[in-house]
Amino acid sequence: DDNVIIAGHRRWKSCKQLVAEGDKRFCEVNCEVKEFDNEWEELEYLVIDNNSRDKTMEQKAREAQLFIEVEKKKAEKRRLSNLKQNNISSTECAEPHIREKGRSSDVVAKKLKMKSGREVERAVKSIETIDKLTETGRKDDAELIRDTLNNTSASTAADLSSHIDDLTEDEKKAIRDKKMSAYKVVSKY
Repeated sequence: DDNVIIAGHRRWKSCKQLVAEGDKRFCEVNCEVKEFDNEWEELEYLVIDNNSRDKTMEQKAREAQLFIEVEKKKAEKRRLSNLKQNNISSTECAEPHIREKGRSSDVVAKKLKMKSGREVERAVKSIETIDKLTETGRKDDAELIRDTLNNTSASTAADLSSHIDDLTEDEKKAIRDKKMSAYKVVSKY
């Protein structure tokens, strides 16, 4: 409602290009104006709108990471609403964090068309490790996990993330050179 494009940047650029090339049919196009109550509802809309695009597992994991936060905020909003409705104190209604996380990751998996909440958790763990390794200058190790995440599986990437410090340089090189699978290397750990 403040004229910021939330979804449709590529369509907008395409229309501008067509108009610049002389096609006046695209001087005006239909759009949908959305109003959001808060930033996380806007974020949820954006991620769901982009669901049809082909994405790497890393891209899905980064969306999942954001979506988990959205789901937690929605759950907290529901919880607070129930407290007000039932006049219950917040300590009486608190749920264990682990249960909430599992439910959030399952919801996220369905929304992002991933196999399961467990796959979401493993993919997110992998990107968290990728980011930490990148921040500390270990770009080769980060790239090894990224490649495994995008080309093998979230499970193998998460295991590699857990054991990246245990691997020898020869083992890492063997994985990079495709002489050994990451799964085979990390399975001995």
